[in-house]
Amino acid sequence: MTRCNQKAAEHEVVERLLSALNVRAGIDHKREKPDIALKMSERTIGVEVTTYASDKNSVSADRKHPTRRAIEAAWECFESASASFRMEHRDLKDIGVIFWFKRELPHKNSRQQFLLEIKEFVLSKKGELGHEFSVYSGHEFTSPLMAKYVRDIAANIHADVSWDSDKTSGFIERPGPTISEIVAKKSALARSYSKMDEMWLLIDGSGRPSEMILPIHGASEFESDKELHYALEGSPFSKVYAFTSMGLFEWTRLGGWRNVRPERR
Repeated sequence: MTRCNQKAAEHEVVERLLSALNVRAGIDHKREKPDIALKMSERTIGVEVTTYASDKNSVSADRKHPTRRAIEAAWECFESASASFRMEHRDLKDIGVIFWFKRELPHKNSRQQFLLEIKEFVLSKKGELGHEFSVYSGHEFTSPLMAKYVRDIAANIHADVSWDSDKTSGFIERPGPTISEIVAKKSALARSYSKMDEMWLLIDGSGRPSEMILPIHGASEFESDKELHYALEGSPFSKVYAFTSMGLFEWTRLGGWRNVRPERR
């Protein structure tokens, strides 16, 4: 990405943040350090903008583990098959599912039977599902393919649900460790910048598995990560925002983490 395109992308993410927060601010996107400066009332707020990327999905040099491209290609095939399956089985139309696979996804020859097992399982749990995700672990799976491939699944009921790539391919790590690394790296940069009234960190996730932030347990997913807590407390940032697959999350020094907007990105 050229520097010009990068600045445009940073500007777009900041505008999306301001819209989500329903606040007005002047945007100075010509700065280099920090990435963006916001003028709000009489205050100048520096914003560092970055894209989330999990190291777990980086390219494998030993060829014994799936590369990022292979992971995402496998998920796209599974995503297409699961979408077709849900269209054929209308009793699943309001049930959303998030998968965490043990290692690999089911082979295409066993994919249909695997999806039938998923259907049977989630329908058996439908009476206890609500808008919030309920998480089920491997010891609860008795069907053979679920037991073979699935580590955990989460399910909910909502009018707008899907089993698609803005959920997960099952190769997504918990977000805390990666965000801790981002905070540490950006903190070192932010301390060298000219004086601002405040510094914010804005982390943008996407629907690609390698760039997906999936806090399945909501704000507690971040709150429970001690490494992340210490990184934030020692940082120069007064606020941290993260666009995730489960909405926009905000961290403040006094309030900790909260889900500002639970809608999908």
